[in-house]
Amino acid sequence: MTNRRGEPVAPKTVRNSWAALASFYRWRAEELEQVNPMKGVPKPQVQPPVIDPLDREELATLLKACDQTRLAQTVGRQRFAMKRDTALRDRAIIMTLLDTGLRATECTNLRVKDVELTSGKVYVHLGKGRKDRLVYLGKESRRILWRYLKTRGRFGENEPLFLSRRGGKARPRAIAEAFA
Repeated sequence: MTNRRGEPVAPKTVRNSWAALASFYRWRAEELEQVNPMKGVPKPQVQPPVIDPLDREELATLLKACDQTRLAQTVGRQRFAMKRDTALRDRAIIMTLLDTGLRATECTNLRVKDVELTSGKVYVHLGKGRKDRLVYLGKESRRILWRYLKTRGRFGENEPLFLSRRGGKARPRAIAEAFA
């Protein structure tokens, strides 16, 4: 199934479309005493698309992009890029997301006390399905996260793990915009 642009439709969209049609025709059959054309149409079994993991080059490029801003669009002078003050934080966020599979909201809800850098354990509270779970960070991710926390200076265990530029809790939308 494809959309108007010819792109594949998400499996959830296919299932939701089937459910809406089945519900409508079931109501129509009961209320208007007409034939239900969806009767006997099985629920679609759609395979989710395969997502290829990043290779080493792609990961290196992504992490390198944390260091500098995009090239400035200039008129009459040489284009330039500036160092980003959030480079360490952004690297730590990327590595945390890749190692743990957390969603942006789950990542921004982490507190300092939720991460054990020695073992790599990350306690996710009220994640998907409002359930707590345990995920792990790899050695490189722990090293980058430790460097980020060291640059922050003093912090309490109940403070957000990732801070915004203003020192408050980082927001999921800010993560999406930073890596768009």
